[in-house]
Order: sequence, then C-alpha cells, then structure tokens
Amino acid sequence: MPIFSQSQRYREVQAATASPAELVVLLYEAAIGAVRQARRFLEERDFNHAHQQTVKAQKAIAELLAVLDCERGGRLAANLQDIYRFLLQHLMQANLHKDGKRLAEVEQLLEPLRDAWAQLAKTFS
Repeated sequence: MPIFSQSQRYREVQAATASPAELVVLLYEAAIGAVRQARRFLEERDFNHAHQQTVKAQKAIAELLAVLDCERGGRLAANLQDIYRFLLQHLMQANLHKDGKRLAEVEQLLEPLRDAWAQLAKTFS
C-alpha cells in the first residue's frame, strides 16, 4: 500500500473517531498546515501550489465557520465568527497579492485558537 494511502486512511480513521472538539482541532491543524505550505511555496515562487494551499486553508476555515452554533455559543461563537470571516478575507488578500506576510499573520492568529481548542478537547475527553 502506498504511503499516501496509508496516511490518508489514518486521517480518515482519526476523523471518524474524534470528538466534536477534536474535529475542530483537526480543522485548525489542516488550516495551519496549508498556510505553512502556502508560505513555503510563495518563497519558492511556486504560485500555483501556493494558491492551492491557500484555498485549502480557506476551506478549512470556512468549515470552522459553518459548524459554529451561534444560538448555543452566544457571544463566544459570534466572536469566533468575526475572527473566521477576518481570516478568510485575509487569506483571499494574501492569495490575490501573493503576500507571505498576510499568510504569516493568519498562522499567528490560528495557532492560539488551535491550542485553546486542543486544551478543551483534552478536558472533555
């Protein structure tokens, strides 16, 4: 079995067995990983792959936005909604202008959010 298939299968099992909070962490990790890859590709001036990774990050953040429960989450959910919308806009601008600085800013905002969700996931597991 090729390595790609093994790692893909591992991610599928991980997602299938994860709690809701762990799924949120996985989305953050996907977004952060894609942003890091996009930055690397921008440095290499590989704009096609940078674009693909930026879109991948946007999809992960859009999923985070889609699963927010604003009714039950109250002000926290509303704040996260604002943050996610800001991140999506920042990623679009980074992609449009091939701007590694904006990508770095997105990464810096995502990391503490991911860490907080990871701590929350540990607390409730």
